[in-house]
Amino acid sequence: MKAYRGAWRRRTDGPRVLRGGSATLVTGGAWTGAEPTLADGAGGPVGRMPEPGGGALALRVRFGGCLCGAVRFELRGEPMRVGLCHCEDCRKASGGLALHFADWPRAALRLTGELRSHAGRSFCPCCGGRVAHLSPEVAQINLGALDDPPNDLVPDHEIWTVRREPWLPPVLGAQQWPRDPT
Repeated sequence: MKAYRGAWRRRTDGPRVLRGGSATLVTGGAWTGAEPTLADGAGGPVGRMPEPGGGALALRVRFGGCLCGAVRFELRGEPMRVGLCHCEDCRKASGGLALHFADWPRAALRLTGELRSHAGRSFCPCCGGRVAHLSPEVAQINLGALDDPPNDLVPDHEIWTVRREPWLPPVLGAQQWPRDPT
């Protein structure tokens, strides 16, 4: 089945199957605004987590992947921080003016498909789509890899502002760093 870039949520013609390398991701039939059922390692549903007071707290789930669909991921919860980096490496690696990224705890990331890495940057070996920078503790996700536009993920810090284009204004309310934070 063809992977439909940018239309993951809009398909209504039955189950979605994305295959890539040795990984396959399957979701249920037509969605009517609901997200697919998530499962933990034992097959149980995920999507709500206990609140300290005993109630249940809704857990935000975001979906994304590479350009061709061979790599898919889901992120649970909100990011620890959201940033915008103007350094030369991020500009060249992203092909843009800056890299819009967010950090989640590594445990919040579930990934299917094969990733390759170069200089710490993880990408799909099929299409070359850059997805993340992964460490044992943190999953730094390129927000352009999310299925839905990350309109609610506004940078709280902006780094390497000495390389920001002079016509591009600073992000209001974001902490500004001329280079890497100290």
